[in-house]
Amino acid sequence: MNKVNRKRNPAWYITACFLLFLALILFLGYTVKKYSDGIYQNIRESTTESVEALTSDRVKMLDKTLNLLETQAQALAIHLSEPKLTVTPDMLKTFAKMRKEYLFIGVFNSDGAVVSSGGTSAKISSNDEVYRQVFAGKSGVTDTFLGEMGYEEVRVYAPIYQSGVITGGVYIDLDAEILRSAGESSLYDSAGYSYLLKQDGTILLAPSFYSYAQIYHNVRDVFAASKSNQKTVEALMNALKKGERGNAVLEFSGEMQILCFEPSAVKEGWYYVSVLPLALVENNGQTVIRLSSRMIALFLGFVLAFFVFLGVILFVLLRDKWKQETNEGRVYKAISENIDTAIFIMDQHTHRIRHVFENMRSILGIPAEKVQGNICDSQWLTHIGLPAEVIAMVEEVELSSQPVTAELKYNNPHLGKEVWLSVSVSPLNLKGRKEYMVAFTDITENKNLMEQLHASMLEAQSSNEAKSSFLANMSHDIRTPMNAITGMTDIAIRSIEDRERVLDCLNKITLSSNHLKGLINDILDMSKIESGKLTLNAGITSLPEVMEGLVNIIQFQADEKEQQLLVVIQHVEHETVLCDAVRLNQVLMNILANAVKFTPNKGSIRCTVEETFSPRGAEYGRYLFTVKDNGIGMSKELQETIFDAFTREKSSRIEKIEGSGLGMSISKWIVDQMGGTIQVSSQLGRGSEFLVTLDFPVSGQPIEVCGLEQGLSLLLIDRDEQSSQSAASTLETLRFLVDTACDTKKALEFISHKHEAGCEYDVILLNHHFSKEDLFASIARIHEAARRSIIIVAGGNDSEIGKQVEEEGADAVISPLFFKSTLSREITRVLLHRADEPTPLPTDKPLEACHVLMAEDNELNREIAVELLSSSGALVDTAEDGYQCLERFLASEAGYYQMILMDIRMPVMNGYEAARQIRSSARADAEAIPILAVTADAFSEDIQAAKDAGMNGHISKPLDMVQVIAEMKRCLSRF
Repeated sequence: MNKVNRKRNPAWYITACFLLFLALILFLGYTVKKYSDGIYQNIRESTTESVEALTSDRVKMLDKTLNLLETQAQALAIHLSEPKLTVTPDMLKTFAKMRKEYLFIGVFNSDGAVVSSGGTSAKISSNDEVYRQVFAGKSGVTDTFLGEMGYEEVRVYAPIYQSGVITGGVYIDLDAEILRSAGESSLYDSAGYSYLLKQDGTILLAPSFYSYAQIYHNVRDVFAASKSNQKTVEALMNALKKGERGNAVLEFSGEMQILCFEPSAVKEGWYYVSVLPLALVENNGQTVIRLSSRMIALFLGFVLAFFVFLGVILFVLLRDKWKQETNEGRVYKAISENIDTAIFIMDQHTHRIRHVFENMRSILGIPAEKVQGNICDSQWLTHIGLPAEVIAMVEEVELSSQPVTAELKYNNPHLGKEVWLSVSVSPLNLKGRKEYMVAFTDITENKNLMEQLHASMLEAQSSNEAKSSFLANMSHDIRTPMNAITGMTDIAIRSIEDRERVLDCLNKITLSSNHLKGLINDILDMSKIESGKLTLNAGITSLPEVMEGLVNIIQFQADEKEQQLLVVIQHVEHETVLCDAVRLNQVLMNILANAVKFTPNKGSIRCTVEETFSPRGAEYGRYLFTVKDNGIGMSKELQETIFDAFTREKSSRIEKIEGSGLGMSISKWIVDQMGGTIQVSSQLGRGSEFLVTLDFPVSGQPIEVCGLEQGLSLLLIDRDEQSSQSAASTLETLRFLVDTACDTKKALEFISHKHEAGCEYDVILLNHHFSKEDLFASIARIHEAARRSIIIVAGGNDSEIGKQVEEEGADAVISPLFFKSTLSREITRVLLHRADEPTPLPTDKPLEACHVLMAEDNELNREIAVELLSSSGALVDTAEDGYQCLERFLASEAGYYQMILMDIRMPVMNGYEAARQIRSSARADAEAIPILAVTADAFSEDIQAAKDAGMNGHISKPLDMVQVIAEMKRCLSRF
């Protein structure tokens, strides 16, 4: 339960009652003052309401009068519309005498000629309001006006119809006194008064005993003369303009007045206004306040005494009950600590929750204190985040007096996910108290397992035919790694106590798994080629990034066989091209992987990238990718068929080297689709050489170098002649003065000559074609001879080298890929940072402190990925679907995450949609943060779909950590 009832101390309650007594004494004065103010306010509001009600009655009386006048005019118009009737002044004079309030009656035709009861001839203008309204078919009442006799008058009019056509109109002038009967009635024994206004504030009919209407024609002028609050005046005028009813307090006629106003429903733009002095309200309130204050004080005194008496009685009565509840609380707490079910107990009659088990938070995510003491109904259950169906279960128990159990599925807002609960409601009778026990058990895991088993069964049933077809076409190459995986797994289980044996089995399982993955990818690609569905998706591609990713992966494989991998970049002026980067990578990866596979331990592999003139024109560049090894080579027969599907040489030399025979066929197809050529030359026992020639559209101008000071001297130490010449040529284009040495001895001679000439090399660059021992020894000797020079090792990603070369005196380790842009950037970075801080060297945790958000719906895949990434130094937060990933990203601060790894096929929201939502959000880092697709959808169109959704890269499952880390580092370098 949320609170264990502690033993109550009677002294505590005595002190509490005493403090309550003092608080009530202090509160008494405050209450009297507050109540007095409230009485005054109530009187004011009540008086205002009374005046508003009176105003409303007067408006109705006014509207009734206006309707009556309009009806009289309409009746007269109907009478005068008789065809044989001739309208004469005498006739109209007779009608005028029928009512004493009629001052004048006139009849006019379409020409404006008027026959009047006064006997005089007149003319009414077509622009006159009455003329226009009559011939528009309308009847009505005009505003008040000053008549010929100096009295205020009002005119009512109506059209005259003959044979359905308006032939003229009749109007009646009346003394405005007929309206005064509704507008001048006194208020509160003549203390208040009323009058009529137009919507713009014009005074239509002022009270006769007030003279300001004779001076001012607009009520705004009255307020201005009285210096009323302008904000209140403007609010009043705006209300009049909008046709609203209401009240205001303003100063005019020398005192504050309550002003109530309401529009006429009959005459648009007319307002009936009632005015009452505020002082009248205040005087009436003072007497009531004095009497009320005395009554309040007396009442509060009695209440105070009653509370003191009640406190004493309650303390005596509840003392035993507190002891009982304390013991019950201890029992409930002990139970909650030993079960996986959250429980609360509520009263059967009131449904108030009396006890809550403390494990409510751990099971349902709801703090127990938020449940304790509440009334359990459907509205509260929904608010607190529990299924509302519990109320129906409680009602069922009330009817049957038997326990009820149900399994409910609902979205738990506290846990942020959909869960299954087993809910039971049982009646209890504890020491005469009738209560219900409501228990919640989370069965989500069991339910999900059952659903997964059911889905698997349905899937298995629906795909029996597909499975049979697949199994019938399984090849020997697929069964071989599968046999290795299952066999090694069985051996590992049997040898669980033999650590070395288990590790050996796991390594072989890993190799077989990678081989199986390659077989599956090759078979799928070949299937798409044969069906014509494998396509290319050209895009802007960085050759340095492609080569860096290849080297990072192949270098790892070569290091395992102690092979020397050398990459030479020659004359590459355009480093950004338009091509399908994924397929280019696939071609080069197939060739390099085969070179590693078919080259013995401690062999050598050379990869050369060269740009030449393209016959397609200046907008293209021809790129030659050459891979040469000193491996086992190929026979002439194999060279003729190597690009055919499922082709492998049948020889004892390679019988233990696994492969599908599809890689070269797929590579040939890709190169052909790119409009290029792929050639091979080989000799048995002397190695092989592959040449891929491709013409790519170049993107942008040749690389321009900036940031390096012209004339810096550099000593290049490289044991490989071709690599040395290529690197020297590139360095010279970077404005270095380059000397080359083939070994450490020659390098020391160059350094000595520099000393004798009184100068030093600015940079000494060692291309890493040494053994580790030779490299460390060479750095130490060079550092001793040239302490003022910057020593840089082009050594790749070997973390061991990165740590040790610094100890021997090197300043930095850079990439061995001598592209002009990367070489310029890396050397500039080292030169600029030497004075500030040491260049960071590679570590054994390449993703150190990289905060990653990963979306993966599969729990096992999520666990594997988190473990692998964490072991590389990454800090990983996870989401179970795209929507959760989007929410976590938006809830974090900008820059909190450095990368997002996004699965594609997920429930709620897939990876493509989640990436689009992230990119379109308003966050500062929404467009910059790298998003990598991590998915089993590994075809070219899947990669293009990820790019279209705003993702920066694509990693296929199962995860190859070398590839994953290389791709993540590539993206992080741009973030």
